[in-house]
Amino acid sequence: MPKITLNKKYQKNLMISIIVLLIAFFSWFFEDYIGFHNNQDNRIESLYKNTDKAEIEDKLSGFSLDKIKELKNTDLFVWNKDYLNNIVQKIDLAKNKIYLETYILTEKRIQKALKKAYDRGLQVKIILEKNVYKAPNLNNKVFYNLKDYWIDITWAKNNYALTHAKFFVIDDSAIISTWNISYSSFTKNRDFFIETSDENIVKILERIFENDFEGINKAPYKHEIALSPVYSRIKLEELINNAKENINIYAQNFSDEKIIKLLVNKANSWIKINIIGPSLSQMENNLEAYNALKNAWINIVEKTSPYIHAKALVIDSKFLLIWSINYSDYSIDKNREVSLVIKNSEIIKKFNKIFEEDLK
Repeated sequence: MPKITLNKKYQKNLMISIIVLLIAFFSWFFEDYIGFHNNQDNRIESLYKNTDKAEIEDKLSGFSLDKIKELKNTDLFVWNKDYLNNIVQKIDLAKNKIYLETYILTEKRIQKALKKAYDRGLQVKIILEKNVYKAPNLNNKVFYNLKDYWIDITWAKNNYALTHAKFFVIDDSAIISTWNISYSSFTKNRDFFIETSDENIVKILERIFENDFEGINKAPYKHEIALSPVYSRIKLEELINNAKENINIYAQNFSDEKIIKLLVNKANSWIKINIIGPSLSQMENNLEAYNALKNAWINIVEKTSPYIHAKALVIDSKFLLIWSINYSDYSIDKNREVSLVIKNSEIIKKFNKIFEEDLK
């Protein structure tokens, strides 16, 4: 076979074409991913324009922990493969509707269960995040696979930076969790799940989901719910400020300066604080925050197995916060995050037992 050679002019033109294509690709990536989040930051500034701002602020002004009601028909679960079976079974037994808002959806058994539910004639609606951090195409395959199956799925809308929420509404019950719907959530991570059939909580979660699905900037309010970006910070601060004896925290990362300052002030007031997180080698942008917390004699335990993905906080063994929020200003003030403030002695006792084992 004769040897094929390219003249220098052709080689030069080919190289220029490749460079142009590469520039076009990275320009597209910047605009579609990094630029996406920059634009979202600007949108968040005007979030309240179409939200019932006065109504929300009026309710928040009267918020206190005394108004948190003890939740009935509610329980706490921790990560394991058996709990994956539990969720699949709940989907398989559903009779009317399944709503799911989530950051990641790569777990195949849950995808399969959602398809089977649709085949049974249920209303299946899903909100999925398009721009996962450092993995902007992670959800593309499942999104288009479920869409091609005629399931009613949409990318998260523009009334928050991104959805980092993780909750199901299945008929008359709901699951709020710290997990991502991925294999690692059930095999490698420390994550928590709250199941509730409390009628008022389920109704609020339905309204949050329906507004988010349509892209409506409305923020349903309930004392037991902490909702980002609208009113989670004030409830988190209220919980910390009311601590009288101790604060126990699971945190995947820590960078919010206001929360760090509150915790340091509490530690200086002789409140005992424990934080369990991943090792610093597994975390980003946390060294400065951890040093500030350690300098205030806050006890920080770095745990490598299971990986600490949980986001939770318990105050004086009286109030438990289970949520999707990382302790960062982006997560608290810009993302869609959904959490539950729990007043229930049996649930908190169960949580404390797990926390104390991890603390060792």
